[in-house]
Amino acid sequence: MTTSQSQALVLHAAGQLKLEQRQIPELSQGELLIKIHSTGLCGSDLHYFSAFANGPFKVQHPFVVGHESSGTVEAVGPGVSEEWIGKEVVMEPGRECRECRWCREGRYNLCPKMDFASSAKISPHRDGFLQQYIAHPTRLSFPLPPSLSLSTAVLVEPLSVILHALTRLNLHSLHGLRVAILGAGPVGLLAAAVLWANGCSVSIVDIEQKKLDLAIQTGWVVEGQGSIMPRKEGEMDNNQCLVWAQDAANDLKKTFGAVEGFDIVMECTGVESCLQTSIFLARIGGKVSLIGMGTSALYFPLGAAQVREVDLIGCFRYASCFPRAIELLASGALKNVEKLLTHTFPLEKTEDAFRLMRSGKDVDGNVVGKVAIRNN
Repeated sequence: MTTSQSQALVLHAAGQLKLEQRQIPELSQGELLIKIHSTGLCGSDLHYFSAFANGPFKVQHPFVVGHESSGTVEAVGPGVSEEWIGKEVVMEPGRECRECRWCREGRYNLCPKMDFASSAKISPHRDGFLQQYIAHPTRLSFPLPPSLSLSTAVLVEPLSVILHALTRLNLHSLHGLRVAILGAGPVGLLAAAVLWANGCSVSIVDIEQKKLDLAIQTGWVVEGQGSIMPRKEGEMDNNQCLVWAQDAANDLKKTFGAVEGFDIVMECTGVESCLQTSIFLARIGGKVSLIGMGTSALYFPLGAAQVREVDLIGCFRYASCFPRAIELLASGALKNVEKLLTHTFPLEKTEDAFRLMRSGKDVDGNVVGKVAIRNN
């Protein structure tokens, strides 16, 4: 270690990031000092940057965002083998209490005391990973195999969300199932990659054609199985919205040649109209995986789900999924997955990165997939 200083990108208010000098953290028992290489930006990071809040979680003091990161171990704390030094790792960002009922059951993602890096749910907030050095527990740091680069490893965290969602569906096999994905952002596209690799027939819906084109170019979705989401026309009351959602679902099922509906619908947007449509897209006895977040209160066709026995499966973050995500990315089974990483910025240009995410396309009109920050 040749320096005692680290840079951290601190969010002080909506749209206000400041690059600040900090002391490199001292290590406690069982901790690693990790030099951050890359950090993928998440939709929650964009919410904090844009509104100084993410849904109900309002920022109470300046803090660092970012939680999809990879890095290299530079030093070890007390009780940690020096064999860790030099290892390339990814870091699980949530620190659970390890004592409550949910932690004991292995569902630690539901821990009421979860202290999640880059989240304002608990105050004081735990800083995220948009900085040069962090201290992180060994038990939440996962070595990377040689076949998985530090750059691609930023996908481990969002991929874990998809693996957790599929685990929650409690299916014996995915092979041969018809699956519709609502939302072709990075999470929806990762879902397409995993489902394709498991032998599913994948259809995908979005409001941007270029995102659908990316899903097809990667080979995860075949021609004719990507469609623009129908748009509402004019003001509608709640009942009219449900009629519209059913009509939209029927149109999409005809477009995709899935008249009976889909075995699984992966809802990756959190948008009310998409959530409503997902119920009608599912076949009788099908399942809807609720992955996208953003609408806390909505008008929802529960009656249509009940009488058709459509299972609604909630999904929140992940539990014990990082090892599987690393193995899957390293195996090469998710062909072309690196194409999701469309834009990279240095740490000092993170504001530009957030603005690019907000715009949805770059100056050349190219689609914006996963945007990453790379430390110099």
